[in-house]
Amino acid sequence: MWTLTIEDFALRQTLEHVDIRTSGCRERLAIVVAVMRKRNSDRPLASFYNCMKPLSQSQKIFCIGLSRTGTTSLHVALTRLGFRSCHYPPLHRLPEIMECYDAVGDTPVACSFRELDAEYPGSRFVLTVREIRSWLASTERFFSGQPLPVEGWRREVRLKTYGVLQWDREAFEAAYYRHFKTVLAHFRCRRNELLIIDITAGQGWDVLCPFLEVAEPDDKFPHEKY
Repeated sequence: MWTLTIEDFALRQTLEHVDIRTSGCRERLAIVVAVMRKRNSDRPLASFYNCMKPLSQSQKIFCIGLSRTGTTSLHVALTRLGFRSCHYPPLHRLPEIMECYDAVGDTPVACSFRELDAEYPGSRFVLTVREIRSWLASTERFFSGQPLPVEGWRREVRLKTYGVLQWDREAFEAAYYRHFKTVLAHFRCRRNELLIIDITAGQGWDVLCPFLEVAEPDDKFPHEKY
């Protein structure tokens, strides 16, 4: 499955006579570059090139870091790289969402990573981490100001991830270390399929792009707040 779509480039009139999905990779790249030059596009070339990277239906990108570890920034980064990314997908809709997206992330994915690994062999997993004291302070500000989840799937995700519905320092700290150790143990013999990245400490394209085998954009790595 090719992630490239004519709609992504908003070039339907220019490309309406070109079957860009069935042309060869070099031919597709040549077409896009030519159109970009003609239109004087200011979009990074890397995002166009990466969109043409083949991605099989069984190979996905799973962002399995806990909330407040840079998951939103990672979601935006993947989008800029040309991947179709969904942030915080509903747990009960994951199977149908995976049919339409290349990447998904945050706690609904983090608490299901073992099942997803079995369902989508050969996929890449990105574990976002953060210094524990900073993470606890951020989660306290975020979760303490929210009402308790009402929807069943949100409650399930909260309980599977943290063991509690409302913020509790001891429970959240234990959950952080438990998740980290579980992920490391799961991928101990397949470290090439796991990337551990600390976006809050300044890591970005320099480690993400080589892991995903895509070109590095010229623009700065995004730092978003959810």
